[in-house]
Amino acid sequence: MNRLFALLVFVVLPASATDLAGVKAEAKIWYRDSYAALWKEAGSIDLDKVRSHYANNYRVHSAEGGFSAAANSEEEWLKTLQYFGDLWVGSDVQRVSVTAFNANSVSVHSEWVNRNSDGTTSSNCANYVAARIPNAGWKFLDLFILVCPK
Repeated sequence: MNRLFALLVFVVLPASATDLAGVKAEAKIWYRDSYAALWKEAGSIDLDKVRSHYANNYRVHSAEGGFSAAANSEEEWLKTLQYFGDLWVGSDVQRVSVTAFNANSVSVHSEWVNRNSDGTTSSNCANYVAARIPNAGWKFLDLFILVCPK
């Protein structure tokens, strides 16, 4: 019996690892091509498209340890855009890595470069928890603002 169990575990684990690799790849493409692309040019950000990537209510965790619940409203997103300042012209995602918790839940870590009209740049990092919602696709549930590693 123990040999049969060991054989079943050996056969099943690679299959689920393969399945999670597919989930990671799918979530990474969604993040990079669907979400990050929206932030490329500040003047053409479509807030409705940005909002479509988030759950109706999600949580924001600051680098300092603060926590807040956020409503996925146009007013809240307009406040978020003010964070970047008047010189901001767009952002480019530099690195994206995904950890799959299961077939419907992932963590997405990203590093961004923010471009300003005066030629300066700044960096920011974030970690998102996203879930695949039936009939709605991937949605961010949590956003963790991080200090980028040096």
